[in-house]
Amino acid sequence: MSTEPNSWEDAIQAWFDEVENFTYAVGAKNGEVVGHYTQVVWYRSNLVGCAVSSCTDSDYNYFYVCQYCPPGNYQGLLATPYNAGTPCADCPQACEEGLCNNPCPYFDKYGNCGTLRDKFGCSSSVVSWCPALCKCITEIK
Repeated sequence: MSTEPNSWEDAIQAWFDEVENFTYAVGAKNGEVVGHYTQVVWYRSNLVGCAVSSCTDSDYNYFYVCQYCPPGNYQGLLATPYNAGTPCADCPQACEEGLCNNPCPYFDKYGNCGTLRDKFGCSSSVVSWCPALCKCITEIK
């Protein structure tokens, strides 16, 4: 939100600047806002669409919004929106400017896919519920 028009660079920088309120593996400092930052740096999001809307009847006349795909900011993972450590350590064959660029095109439907795979393997039913875990061996998932 802004009272005046801003560049996209400024809007995204404002979201990123929430890093000052963030401690990796802990999360927000003193309940501060960090959700914009964690979404901007979310490890798996690799497609982004953004728009701005003006609303002259509001205290804030400009609203900036982005839709991320795959989405991020999952509860329980907010304190670790990416893997800390050496850039591209998880993807040495698919690294561009210090970022992994090999996303898995599949999404798991359940949060317990690791347990299902350990118990049943990647049988046809597990693959249908957990395609990312079963089909993406080296990709980001």
